[in-house]
Amino acid sequence: MVESLSVLTFRVGNPVTTNAPHAVYEKVKPKGVTITNLLLKAAAMALVQHLVVNASCIDGKSFYLQ
Repeated sequence: MVESLSVLTFRVGNPVTTNAPHAVYEKVKPKGVTITNLLLKAAAMALVQHLVVNASCIDGKSFYLQ
């Protein structure tokens, strides 16, 4: 257990403006849509456009799109 304390960790922060996404959320909130729903939808749309992000590498050389 003590060994885990010696593992290097770091954090990166980046301020972002969320006015536009928050406006969308306020519009769909009465329908029961959550922030999580919006984030999942955005992630799914990004994965469709960037297939390699959802790929796997088995042999250390080739990417296999799923």
